[in-house]
Amino acid sequence: MATIVLIPGLLGAGVGSLIFLGLNAWTGYGTFSLAIPNLPPVAHVDGAQFGPTFPAMFIGAAGEIALSHLAGLPMVAAAAIGVGAMTAGMLQLPMTAVLLTTLFFGTDGIKVIPLAVVAVVAVVAVVAVAAVVAVVAVVAVVVSFVLSKWLAGPPTAPQVPEPAQAAVPPQVR
Repeated sequence: MATIVLIPGLLGAGVGSLIFLGLNAWTGYGTFSLAIPNLPPVAHVDGAQFGPTFPAMFIGAAGEIALSHLAGLPMVAAAAIGVGAMTAGMLQLPMTAVLLTTLFFGTDGIKVIPLAVVAVVAVVAVVAVAAVVAVVAVVAVVVSFVLSKWLAGPPTAPQVPEPAQAAVPPQVR
């Protein structure tokens, strides 16, 4: 029964992704069930490999919907903030994050553009500040290392003990 429910969802994901990922990994039927003639064979992928975009959108939307009651936001607005912020954080492409958020929400997309822009700008600012802080920390470590070596002065030569004078044994003639 689970397979009957799962196949329409897989077909909704796109036939192209099913061909390259393979139905066998999820349903056990294999790619032969698509019945596409003259299709060149492709390598079988055991583990499905997906990109970070849509999981980030889902996590952002789910997290913001869960927290929407704290700020008194409508559910659509909270989901738009989460989707925009997480997409910008994962992709590091702010304009693309705003565009994906707007397109993802359909008719509500126009209403949530300002919220998506604010969320994306906030994430980009936090990432930029974190990068500056990381660079400052690295510079501080390098400067402190150089100063500690400079203040310690040149290394002193190790004191090697002089070999003791060997006692010459008396010679017998």
